[in-house]
Amino acid sequence: MKKFILAYSVIGLIIFISIGIYACKEITNSPTDTTYSNPFIDDSSFVTVISVRDGDTFEFGIDRDTIAVRVLELDCFESRRGRRLDEQAASVGIDSEVALLIGLAAKNFAKEYLVGKKVKLIRDRNENNIDMYSRLLRKIYVDGKSYKETMCSQAFTVECYR
Repeated sequence: MKKFILAYSVIGLIIFISIGIYACKEITNSPTDTTYSNPFIDDSSFVTVISVRDGDTFEFGIDRDTIAVRVLELDCFESRRGRRLDEQAASVGIDSEVALLIGLAAKNFAKEYLVGKKVKLIRDRNENNIDMYSRLLRKIYVDGKSYKETMCSQAFTVECYR
């Protein structure tokens, strides 16, 4: 009987150790894996866009979290009425309703251009990492092309009207 209990104890111990080793491998996000990047701290990383808030703000997901990114050096007109839209319109001398239409067009263009695509985030160490709304601040490249330049060429930015 003692041999029987000892044998089951050894088998149980081996199974327990095996499960522990396997579990550790599963939860480790190995920094030595060259495909792993952390968009919060890395100078460069790739993410897939899942939604667009405005022409200059989009979101990507990590696990069950949604992370917002505000594109650096780009200021698109707002896509909702409000004080900020009125300020943008006044700063370039156009009507708020016209600015709203441009903002909605920028948002729609961004949806078509970004959603579902893998984009490159570039951190600018001369800028803050995160803004007061908890959005990552990054330069964005789509298929090797600057997203800022694309939006400027489409005349969706406030700067185009100055």
